[in-house]
Amino acid sequence: MQRFRRLPPIPGTGLPPRGLFVSRWRGLLRARGLEHLPRLEAEALAPEALALLFRASQHGWQVYLVGNEPGVASGRVSDARWESFKDELEALLAGQGIPLRRHYACLEDPQGRGSHKKDSVFQFPNTGVLYHAAQEDGLELSESWLVSADTDEVAAAWRAGVRTLALEEEPQPGSPRSPLQVEPTLRAPDVARGLRQLLALDPLARI
Repeated sequence: MQRFRRLPPIPGTGLPPRGLFVSRWRGLLRARGLEHLPRLEAEALAPEALALLFRASQHGWQVYLVGNEPGVASGRVSDARWESFKDELEALLAGQGIPLRRHYACLEDPQGRGSHKKDSVFQFPNTGVLYHAAQEDGLELSESWLVSADTDEVAAAWRAGVRTLALEEEPQPGSPRSPLQVEPTLRAPDVARGLRQLLALDPLARI
């Protein structure tokens, strides 16, 4: 039986370039930070996350990982440990056929230590990550989504005009609460159900 090849859309009629910004911690990975993850293994990943990100990438989403790294900024995690983990995580995604467009990680903080004690536009809730992706990769931010359980990340996306999917989780005892209050576009109890919601809304994913 003859198979028909899907033709690219006529210029100007397809969906605009859009990004899918996924929080590294409490998003793709269930841990709250690198200091809480002794090693990277399958159990550390959110269930179904890789399969759903692969599906999203097949339908035109540009996939980004994002997040602050306060453990590195404060000196609780060494630079060498971070670099090793980053390379391992990116290799894992590539091995699953997920083309990671960019991996944003802010290692700086005004309250940090040593060379990491500095301001950065890439530190959430600043919007530098989102505007940088828009400028460098031609994204349409109004058609892009950020998936995160972190209020600072959701607030940054809202300020940049990015649609937001907030992952709901039980607050951890003793964890600081962000003073920011943002009403997200959508809510989901976990990243798998959240990504399925987004794919259900995506016309290309239903073809």
